[in-house]
Amino acid sequence: MEEKQNAHEVAEQSKFLRWLDNFWFHYKWQTIAVLLVVILLAVTLPQCGKKRGDGIMVTFSGGYVMSNDEQTGLENVLRATDENVRITLGEKPVQTEEEIIANNTYTDPKTGEDKVDLIGKNAAKASNQNNIRTLQNYIMTGDCGIWIVSPYVYENWFDGKIQVVENRRLGDLPIFEAYGVTQFLSKNCGDYRVILTRSVMGEMSRDKSFEAVRAYYEKLTGATAGD
Repeated sequence: MEEKQNAHEVAEQSKFLRWLDNFWFHYKWQTIAVLLVVILLAVTLPQCGKKRGDGIMVTFSGGYVMSNDEQTGLENVLRATDENVRITLGEKPVQTEEEIIANNTYTDPKTGEDKVDLIGKNAAKASNQNNIRTLQNYIMTGDCGIWIVSPYVYENWFDGKIQVVENRRLGDLPIFEAYGVTQFLSKNCGDYRVILTRSVMGEMSRDKSFEAVRAYYEKLTGATAGD
């Protein structure tokens, strides 16, 4: 009786092995492809979820062009504020009419008079208009919650236009005192505004991402809610 049972088990195992061998022969590459996709998703999805949750965008917008040292210094300040938060620094240049003229003014070597390069001025104005449209479209996406903007940008595209939750002067931020390289930036852009905004979509959904951005902003500016 026992021998019959053993023989039956061997037969069942052999049948399964034959099926497995046949399946592998016909579907080997499909099976490998599916396994690779499963492994790839298992590795990347948790990382993508973490990046979405921890990442904060800070955008610098105005007529001042940062040097490489100033940009590095600003990034150091932003990242040192909270080392557990992934910070991305973006730039949206927008100039005033006065800045465009100043950047396209030269001294005539023959007369010593200051003259405006009209071709350069007109090209700069056209480029600036494109930059303004890009800025306006980007503001409406709500992708950025923290901005460092010139008074001109603040007055024309933020103040009374979108929901500004907090508003601080760049030159007054205590954290900049610890980083000498950014003192050049704060001297040139002392009147720039460091603002916390909230999009309509964010307000309606009351998602937790805004609270994370607010917490970071308060660390950056040394502010507390209601100040």
